[in-house]
Amino acid sequence: MSENPPGETELSPAALRAVELAGGEAMALRHPFLGTEHLVIGVAAQAEEAGGRTALEQAPHLLRRELVRVIAPGGTPCAQLPTLTRRARTVLRLARDEARRRGQPRLGVHHLVWGLVSVEEGSALRVLRALDVDLPHARERARAFLDRGMVD
Repeated sequence: MSENPPGETELSPAALRAVELAGGEAMALRHPFLGTEHLVIGVAAQAEEAGGRTALEQAPHLLRRELVRVIAPGGTPCAQLPTLTRRARTVLRLARDEARRRGQPRLGVHHLVWGLVSVEEGSALRVLRALDVDLPHARERARAFLDRGMVD
């Protein structure tokens, strides 16, 4: 049974795994927060783990390397799970809104990608731009995956 209230979009197993991997990235980097920069690595890592693709087409190790260049690791290990930043919550809201708009009961990895490339600014976008990711093209690819019903 779903833990979400009626009408609430739940995370697919793949999207949940991407968020878990993002949390692991944040903790490994000793960041007390889980931001868009961690989510983008989590999405890429989940796709790599599952042998799939996302609209971003970036390997997690490249994203991680660029993230460390953009945002240095923290000083001390975090004692608690990282908390979502305001912008990461916005990404999740945009992803949920897109899933609802499409009448899809579960929020999948491609919805997360849609949310990541739909925000106006943030560390994930800085990392993607530094890697020369064509964001309008990634947005169109995410839309194409969702149009084909490819949630995960």
